[in-house]
Amino acid sequence: MPAAYGLVLSLLCMSVAGVVMIPAAAEAATRADVLTAHADRQRTGWFSQERKLTPAALAGGRFGKLWESPELDGFGKYPARLYASPLYVDGLKIQTREHNGKTFRVVIAATSTGYVYAINATRSNGVAPGAILWKTHLDDPCILRWDASAMGIVGTPVIDKARKHLYVASCGAATSFRMYGLDLATGVVLDGWPVAIDEKTLDQPSINRNPRYGDTPAAPWRPGRFSIQRGALNLSPDDRYLFATVGQGRGWVLAVDTQSKTLASAFSTTPLSEDSIGGVWGSTGVSIDAHGNVYAVTGASGSQKHAPPLHNWAQSVLKFDPLSASGLTLRAVYTPFNYCRTEAGDVDVGSSGAAILPDVDNKSGSEDPLLAVGGKQGNAYLLGQSSFTAPGDERHPCSEDAGTDQSLLSPDPQPQFGKPGPLNIFGPYSDTEGMLDRAKNRATPAYFRNASGDEYLFYSGNNKDPEDTQVSVAPSLVRLQLLRPAGIHPYLRVEGRAMAFVLKNPGPPVVSSNGAKDAILWVLDENAQRSALLTGPKAPQPVLYAIDPDTLKVIWKTDPGLLQASGKYNSPTIAGGNVYIGTDRIVAFGTK
Repeated sequence: MPAAYGLVLSLLCMSVAGVVMIPAAAEAATRADVLTAHADRQRTGWFSQERKLTPAALAGGRFGKLWESPELDGFGKYPARLYASPLYVDGLKIQTREHNGKTFRVVIAATSTGYVYAINATRSNGVAPGAILWKTHLDDPCILRWDASAMGIVGTPVIDKARKHLYVASCGAATSFRMYGLDLATGVVLDGWPVAIDEKTLDQPSINRNPRYGDTPAAPWRPGRFSIQRGALNLSPDDRYLFATVGQGRGWVLAVDTQSKTLASAFSTTPLSEDSIGGVWGSTGVSIDAHGNVYAVTGASGSQKHAPPLHNWAQSVLKFDPLSASGLTLRAVYTPFNYCRTEAGDVDVGSSGAAILPDVDNKSGSEDPLLAVGGKQGNAYLLGQSSFTAPGDERHPCSEDAGTDQSLLSPDPQPQFGKPGPLNIFGPYSDTEGMLDRAKNRATPAYFRNASGDEYLFYSGNNKDPEDTQVSVAPSLVRLQLLRPAGIHPYLRVEGRAMAFVLKNPGPPVVSSNGAKDAILWVLDENAQRSALLTGPKAPQPVLYAIDPDTLKVIWKTDPGLLQASGKYNSPTIAGGNVYIGTDRIVAFGTK
């Protein structure tokens, strides 16, 4: 349900050994809380309870920067960068010595340099907005060959407000990947944490649900194997299981039991440790539906053209059953028809996460919601129950016929095929060009439903100049209508393209609205190509855009140089009339 994640949390309870209990220290979540990435655990990107932000307020010149925090801590020569999107807690009683017992509205920030912060969002208790209420340094960060940046905390954390727990994944130079549980009121690491989630730990026979097959010995484990934890964390509907993704080459989906503080289960997208394929690195991580089903989108690899097909789930959307005693169970798979060609060219499907779309018919018993996915090829995929097949031993054979694709295709022929096929929204269409600066989409779409019941998806990305496909041209935003006609399956249709501006490397779009009215589309653009370095004198300064979702014209944007260098593929957080951006600090925008 759009932006209702906080409301759901206040109703949830835990089940331990079959006994239902509500935590004694439970603290009700509010409509303003933003406790996970992209608005909610379904990753709709829709902040639907926003009453203060309106297009008229932005156009009238009353909207602008309200405050910024101090620059956040660097590590050696590496400045802080926020790849993780900010989170927001509408009322949090802080328990540190300086602020003990005082309640604040709080922004949570997590940095590439391995720090986590609670930052005051509004003037209260004599404390100015932007002041740091607590900070915790988890690890000296990993330094990888990626953006010339430290890579400590890259994925967006997640909050269990009822228990006042904050979960963060960190890459430590001496420890590799570990999952932390923090006390939300103090920033102190909770007893029993951290939990190791490095590849060597994940690949244990008792943990990995897609283990190695055959008698060939595994290649020696390489401590320096390049990998990132880019995907946002997510929690099961009962908040017991914490889900994360790891992988730039070989991909992983993993679950940590927050009660026992143990690694509960993991699933590798390829069973062979020597493979570098199937990375799960989209910035919104896994999506979780109301029934607890878990969806992950996997990619390809620029360093490995093909891997043995047996139990190889690269270039696919994976559906897992709700976690049980048997661990992560792969229930169904969708793989595009042309995956052999796109896999060979590193044209990842997995650069986008999956947005789980609301069930407008309120069929609460439905187990199979619609999903919207993107990818580097610039396609928009709509998936339903019929799109998924039982996994078997390997993906379906590659096809040259676009009409065989199992996504929910428009009945209209697509220009690149001359027949129905996947909808290409950022061109020119190519099965082979999609690496680095030639990629056309790396962002999960945002959903919105207006007062007439019309449903829309907004994709950010890049059309490319046919003469030089490293150069971006308009459109960088596309509006699709979701149609649910009687008698045939739902499908997507292009309803608008933003032709008046060009984004260079945008993060996931989000929508703020007061229910079905006063909608605003927000995008944070890196303002540089994907290959740009994020440190040094030429580090790009991002631009925040507010866009009319009907006309796709800019209502407002930040002035050049206003924002400091940030990470990549993070998005704005909307709460209580304000817009929060993470760069090398937290910056708040609102009505003055």
